[in-house]
Amino acid sequence: MDYSDSMPDPRRPRQPRWLRPQGVMPVGLPLGHFLVRSPQLVVFADGLRVFPAGFEFTVHVRRDRRPDGPGRGDALDWMPPIAQDRGSADQLRLGVLFPDGRRAVAHEGWSVERRTPDGPQPPVISAEDGGGSEDHWDQGFWVWGLPEEGPVTIVHSWPAEGLTESRFELDGDALRAAAAETVVFWPEPADE
Repeated sequence: MDYSDSMPDPRRPRQPRWLRPQGVMPVGLPLGHFLVRSPQLVVFADGLRVFPAGFEFTVHVRRDRRPDGPGRGDALDWMPPIAQDRGSADQLRLGVLFPDGRRAVAHEGWSVERRTPDGPQPPVISAEDGGGSEDHWDQGFWVWGLPEEGPVTIVHSWPAEGLTESRFELDGDALRAAAAETVVFWPEPADE
């Protein structure tokens, strides 16, 4: 046996299909939507980027902490204000709803309950890159899956902040058209 025969295969390992692909140039679409807008708290979504089989966007949380501002006594807790690993009335909760009734919530991710022998089924919404401090937080979200027709609905609530369940729609036709325009420069390895 040669030394080189014992080296790991240099090919890129197959990434689970429900994760955001890395070898793609996504297509950006306009998104600017307020989820909460009060004198002391602002939450908005922007940064919509479409991939061949899903999309991502960013949710921003801003608390007014100016010395004379109405939110001066309220700091964001040490934990992310956006539910990621668990659902809590103290955190902003996000979900996605497809026209055929399929749905997912961010704090479930690709939990065991949603798995099949082939892995989870779309839609899946999961928290991605995020960070902040006591007066601001930015959190990316990846949504795996696009419906064959109709809009994609983003559902959100934050009971601790008085935000009952609300929703806004993303244009499904625009998402599907953008997905067809993405540039894949490193296709995922084929199933063996």
